[in-house]
Amino acid sequence: MQKHAFLIMAHNNFEVLEKLLLCLDNSNIDFFLHIDKKSYYDASMIKKQLKYSSLFTLSPMKIYWADYTQVKCELRLLEAAFNQSKYDYFHIMSGSDLPLKPVQSILNFFEVNKGKEFIQFHNFKSAKKTEYWILRYHIFSKKISTSKNRHTLFLYKLLNKTSLIIQQVFHIEKFKPKNYVLCKGANWVSITKEATKYIIKQKPLIKNLFNKSRSPDEYFIQSILYNSPFKKNIYNAKFDDNYESCQRFIDWKRGNPYVFKKDDYDTLISSNFLFARKFQYTTDSDIVNYIYNKNIQNEQFFKK
Repeated sequence: MQKHAFLIMAHNNFEVLEKLLLCLDNSNIDFFLHIDKKSYYDASMIKKQLKYSSLFTLSPMKIYWADYTQVKCELRLLEAAFNQSKYDYFHIMSGSDLPLKPVQSILNFFEVNKGKEFIQFHNFKSAKKTEYWILRYHIFSKKISTSKNRHTLFLYKLLNKTSLIIQQVFHIEKFKPKNYVLCKGANWVSITKEATKYIIKQKPLIKNLFNKSRSPDEYFIQSILYNSPFKKNIYNAKFDDNYESCQRFIDWKRGNPYVFKKDDYDTLISSNFLFARKFQYTTDSDIVNYIYNKNIQNEQFFKK
């Protein structure tokens, strides 16, 4: 049986995080957890509750929405797990995710699809916008993410827009390798050890191309692997916004993304997806508990 590393980024919603860990507690799974430095969570209690999995926590750093700090954190998680040299698959998750299938079914799925890369891609119709987000220097991106005063926020947005216009007029942009295709998709992926090693080796290119970009966490893994020999291993490679390719049930039609509620239970459980996001205990604790209880009950059935 393959070994799996679940790399989890969390900053709140810790009741869901704990249910996620307990649902996936298995001797073939370990967890690597990063808690945003702007938050606080003591992982020692949940660590004691895990019967089979090991839980490793990374030293915290501050993460900002749509900022390169997200990429840095994901790379830290990938490196921390890869350096242990015992995992076959690496799953980047948020602390607001839950599994929709019992853990043994999830492990069996990856055995059947061994060697496939589970990555979601948006379609390529927005290529010009993609280059605008990535190849221009978004100098004030972090200031925009952290500004709480509306006047200050307006000022930084104005400065950022002015900077981007100047770059466009004078044809200022980052270096992109010849014939390199920039791709966008969900940053929640499940990738092989070989693909993880390849991504880590691309750190200089990742920094040069995606630092000072807007939402680079939604571009860097897709772009790196699309422009690599691993492109041929992408699961369900239709490049058409289909989330089946990363096995995450995410609903962007009803929210940003939509937070699932108990009325969605049957739809979630009957789907073919392995995981889903987003869940919030404060919004609807029932759906979280329903999924948790079903997973635990199914896992007990597997062990009989």
